[in-house]
Amino acid sequence: KTIDAIAEKINRSPIDATIRLKSGKFVVTSDIPGLKLQNNNAVEIIKKKIENYDISKIELPIEIIESEIKKSDLENITEKLGEYTTRFDATNTSRTYNIALATKSVTDVLIKPGEIFSLNKIIGPRLAEKGYKIAKVIINNEYVDGIGGGLCQVSTTLYNAALLSNMKIIERKNHSMPSDYVALGRDATISGDYIDMKFENNSNHPIYIYGEVKGNKVMFSIYGKKENPNRSIEIRTSVLKKIEPQIKVIHDDTLPVGTEIIEKKARAGYVVKSYRVVLENGKEVFVEPLYTDTYRVSDGVKRIGIKPVDIVQDAEDLSLEIIN
Repeated sequence: KTIDAIAEKINRSPIDATIRLKSGKFVVTSDIPGLKLQNNNAVEIIKKKIENYDISKIELPIEIIESEIKKSDLENITEKLGEYTTRFDATNTSRTYNIALATKSVTDVLIKPGEIFSLNKIIGPRLAEKGYKIAKVIINNEYVDGIGGGLCQVSTTLYNAALLSNMKIIERKNHSMPSDYVALGRDATISGDYIDMKFENNSNHPIYIYGEVKGNKVMFSIYGKKENPNRSIEIRTSVLKKIEPQIKVIHDDTLPVGTEIIEKKARAGYVVKSYRVVLENGKEVFVEPLYTDTYRVSDGVKRIGIKPVDIVQDAEDLSLEIIN
């Protein structure tokens, strides 16, 4: 009991070092090792002292527990490995709010070597209780209202930053239709807890994610230690196939002749292949095939008016207007 009481005063958990980007500079805190009294060993030492009538001071056996993240590791995070920015319509306040809220969850995230980053895990459920608002989301190749609309743009922006940082992509899925904020083959959707965006820190050093929303832009940067300063990354895409949509024309006798209304917008379908190209001193040294994405075609509907116009009546109305 005495040893247990002493252990409560001695034992402490290790504290990891932390890193944060403030005003363009990294602020790193020190790691603090933990302590743990080895209770059973301490009891045995005391018993032997008693048996031998030894009343000298006892040095208690204490285990030092090293922290997982050390300051010396974080001090290697000095260089920007990759960065990507996308733009959005800032007048869409609900979607803008969702983008800012999700970006805040992802910024200041540290990923250890070999650790896998999961966007769904970091952001958590997109619920109204967490502040997320209703905005447009893509479901079954159509825009509909849904909680958390805009988060796929956060996912897409971070995905491209990870690609340009040469991270190993573990999981990524494209939308069913092209996005207007990024090129074909470079989007990354997330949904619920079943469609995720994951990548692995395949470098030998920790990496740090910094996200920011300014005006109509969302930006993600990934920092770490460049193992090959002469290396750079490019992302290339190739459209393998384009599927033209069909337009269904409806002749509407309730609309005046010459009137055309787009009831459903037509969108072409695509098959796109993406690649990651590694260059050293500007020369291509490796091409990594990434994904072959299919964007579904969406046929359109157009109404054309066929109702005859009453020319006489129009003329009478015009004459009356001139007289007035």
